[in-house]
Amino acid sequence: MEPCFLCGKPGQSECPDCRLVAVCSKEHKTLHRPEKLCFPFKIEQDPVKGRLMVANRDIQPLELILYDRTMAFGPKMGSAPVCLHCMKPIQNVDHLCSTCAWPFCSDKCSQSQTHRMECSILARNKMKLDFSDFENPHDHYRCIAPLRFLLLRESEPNFYQRFQYLMDHNKERRLDLDTWQTYQTYVNKFLRENCQLKDTFSNEEIDRACGLFWTNAFSCNSGGGQAIFPTFSFMSHSCTSNANHVVFPNRHLALQAKVLIKKGDEITISYISPLQSTMRRQAKLRDKWFFECSCSRCQDPSENGTNLSSLKCKASVLNEDQPCQGILTSNLASKGSECAWTCSKCSNQVPAKIVLELENSIAKELKEAESHKDIAVIEEILQKFETVLHPNHFLLILLKRHIIALGCDKISELELEQLEKIQTFCEEVLNVINRIDPGYNRDRGLILGHLANVKKFRCRKMFHKELIPQPVFQRQVEECMILFGESQKCMSMLVKK
Repeated sequence: MEPCFLCGKPGQSECPDCRLVAVCSKEHKTLHRPEKLCFPFKIEQDPVKGRLMVANRDIQPLELILYDRTMAFGPKMGSAPVCLHCMKPIQNVDHLCSTCAWPFCSDKCSQSQTHRMECSILARNKMKLDFSDFENPHDHYRCIAPLRFLLLRESEPNFYQRFQYLMDHNKERRLDLDTWQTYQTYVNKFLRENCQLKDTFSNEEIDRACGLFWTNAFSCNSGGGQAIFPTFSFMSHSCTSNANHVVFPNRHLALQAKVLIKKGDEITISYISPLQSTMRRQAKLRDKWFFECSCSRCQDPSENGTNLSSLKCKASVLNEDQPCQGILTSNLASKGSECAWTCSKCSNQVPAKIVLELENSIAKELKEAESHKDIAVIEEILQKFETVLHPNHFLLILLKRHIIALGCDKISELELEQLEKIQTFCEEVLNVINRIDPGYNRDRGLILGHLANVKKFRCRKMFHKELIPQPVFQRQVEECMILFGESQKCMSMLVKK
C-alpha cells in the first residue's frame, strides 16, 4: 500500500471514495476528506525543497484544492498596538483588559475566548508596558503568537503535533544577530522570566515557535494578524504559481487552482507579489525564507518574455548622439546576485549595484508622482522614464496601473483620445500579467474589469459620433461583456464552504 498522503508513514487504508491516496490514521483521513470532497493532492519529499504538494489527478481552473484551519495565530511580529482578539489597530487605551492590562478595541474583545488562555500568563508580568504609541512597532507584541502556539501543546495536542513537519530556519535566523537578540529579549526573556514560564517552556521551544511563524505564517484578519495553516504550509513558492489562496475572517483558508494543474505537477503559490523584478524577488526570498528561487521565470533573463527587469542601453557605440537602445537584461538566478546587466545588441554591461541604485532612485520619484491626480502630469513622468526603462519594466507597469485607476475613476469625463490611451495601458499591463501570473487571479481580474469598462465607454462615444456602424458597435459591446465575465471569474476566487 502507498504511504500516507500527508505524513509519509505506512498507509493503513485507501480512501474508498477517490481511491487515489492512502492514509495512516482516522485523523489524516479527515484531513484528506473533511466533508464530502476528497482533496486532490498528496505530500511528497524533494531532496532540495523538502516536503511539497503534488496533484494526484488533473485539477481544473478554479477548482478547490484544500481547506485548512488554524489555531496558531496572533499579531504580526513587532506590530503597532492591535486588539489581541480581532487584530484591528487601536488608537487609545480605553479598553484595557481588567486582568492583564493589555489594550483591546472593545470590552467584548477583551473577554473573548481567544484571549482567555494567555491572559493569566500575561498578568504575571509586573513590568509596566507602555501602549501609548499607536503608530510604531511595539516589540512586546512579538510574544503573543508564539505563546498561543505553545499553549496548544496542552489544549490541542493533535493539532500541535501537525506542526512537527514544518521548518523553522532557526539556524539561518541566528545569523542576523540584531533580530535574533530582539526575539530573545521580547519573547524568550519576557515569557520565561517576566511571565514566569521558565519551567514550562524551554528556550529551544520558544525559538522554534518564533521560527515557525517567521517561516510559515501568512496574513489574516485583513493584514493585522498572522497565522500558520499546518497543511497549507507544505506549499512551495514559484514566481509563476498555479494556485491562489484566501484567508477568511474565521481564520479558515481556501486554496484554488488558477490554471489547469496536471496530475503529478507540483502545486505552488507565490510568497511575494509577482509584479517585481527578479533581483528584488530573489532578495526578499533570501531574507525571509533563506532560499534562491530557481523557477523557470527566474532562469529566464526576459522573465517569461516580459522584460520586467530590463533597461534600455544608453551606450554610445558608433555615434555619441545615438545611444545603442538595445535591451539590457540579467539572468540573476544562474549567474549570482552580483552579475551585470548585459546589452543584447552591443554587449555593454552595467553592474547589478548600479541597476539597483537606478531603480531605487526612479521608484522614489514614481512614488511621489502617484500623489498627482492629473493624468497628463503622470504621463509626462512615464514618458521620461521610458527612455531609460523597458516599457514593460515593473516600475512602469505599476505606474501604468495607477494611471488606469485614475482614468477609470473619472471615465465619463474622458475624451476619445484619452480613452484610447487608457485602453492601451490596460492591454500592456494585461499582457504582462498573463505571462507572469497567468490564470484566475485578482490583479488580472481588476485590469480585465477596467479594460471592459474603457472599451465600453470608447465604443459608445464612437457610435454616438457615428465613427463606427451599428454592427461594429454591437460586436464591441459583446466583447466587453466577455471581458466583464472573465473579470468576475477572476474576482470570485473566494470559495464558499
